[in-house]
Amino acid sequence: MAFYIVKLEDGVWLDKGEGDPSRTTLEKHASKFESLIKARAALKKAREFSPFVNAKIVKYERWQK
Repeated sequence: MAFYIVKLEDGVWLDKGEGDPSRTTLEKHASKFESLIKARAALKKAREFSPFVNAKIVKYERWQK
């Protein structure tokens, strides 16, 4: 199953937790969204805190244990 993750900038991914918005430098810890619509909504919310002009939504298909 494919998920979507939000790359805020090089080496920085949107994550769940506390922050404005919460971020991680580990791709495997990035928040996974079930749909492109949910990922877009999360990016829109993150942009309330910072413009993240180079942010992009990436398809994530790696199997996690």
